Amino acid sequence: SAVDRVTGEEMSFFARSVAVAAGPWTDTVAQRAGLGVPGPLLRPTKGIHIVFPREKLPLERAITMISPIDGRVMFAIPWRDRTVVGTTDTDFRGDPDEVCADEDDVRYLCESANAFFPAAEFYPDDVISTWAGLRPLVDDRAARESEVSREHQIFADGRGVFAIAGGKLTTYRLMAKEVVAGALQWIRDTDPTIFEGRAITKADTKRRPLLGARDLDAATWSALEDLARDLSVDEGLSPDTARHLTGVYGGRAREVAALIRDDPALGEPMDSELPFVWAEVRFAAEADGARTVADVLARRLPMLLVARDQGESVIDGVADVLERIYGWSRAARNQSIADYRRELERSRAFRTPAGGERGAGARLAE
Repeated sequence: SAVDRVTGEEMSFFARSVAVAAGPWTDTVAQRAGLGVPGPLLRPTKGIHIVFPREKLPLERAITMISPIDGRVMFAIPWRDRTVVGTTDTDFRGDPDEVCADEDDVRYLCESANAFFPAAEFYPDDVISTWAGLRPLVDDRAARESEVSREHQIFADGRGVFAIAGGKLTTYRLMAKEVVAGALQWIRDTDPTIFEGRAITKADTKRRPLLGARDLDAATWSALEDLARDLSVDEGLSPDTARHLTGVYGGRAREVAALIRDDPALGEPMDSELPFVWAEVRFAAEADGARTVADVLARRLPMLLVARDQGESVIDGVADVLERIYGWSRAARNQSIADYRRELERSRAFRTPAGGERGAGARLAE
């Protein structure tokens, strides 16, 4: 059974096989599912990133570095008119729902980057935003976090429950393919007649174009440049807005441009420094399933990460758009705003010194 966290609706499902792909929650879900595994599978490690104004370090391309503090690999990359410095790799034993960058994490990255770019003078006070995540690595008893294998493993039981752990973002498709193949084989073994008369074709996701590429004549930079030029000429968009929309949405930029054509106010920028326009808020809700303020500002238009005020100045405006689309009550509106403010607090948690979790001091002692 499941509960829709948006509507509160309770649903029941039947499945011959179940795949547990729960990331850092794998141990919890596997235990609830009764998957017979010998103790905890994971050794979660935390990776955090910090975002600086571009003027602190105006890079044209990514730079790889080795931290002089502990020898870990890290990088600085240009991203959305900002500079991102990352990442850490430290054991994490807390609640995955509450993972965030702490004071020591940020200080460690600043000190490491300053060793390579002393003129940049990175300090925690310069940080616009942070984000953090957990690597759901399979515990192989490695001595150091960075030595833990990034290979994935699949665990199965006789009921057709498959749990996958480990791996990296770059291997997600292979991981999914192996889990699905294992589930299909288990179903065949338990009921050899189930697929009679049905064609099971080979997965074609490796060659399937992403949504924005389906509406382009060719998935090339020149095709995007041609589309941006067309939108600027035909729809009257500024060249910067046209390039931004095509770069983010590909061929679907035409749909965003159509919203602006119908209501020119939607072409106004949301932030004087950034390329986001108000039409993107409507598009996020109507085309991309955004249901909350956090969906829009943290997961569709990443103002949480790149805006100097992290989107605080547009919270009410975004809530207004979503309220009109979804017919929110006042309580629902207030709840969505409060949820986003909690996202803000998590991103800014490093500004409040917190004890208890291993940070830069522990790294220096390793």
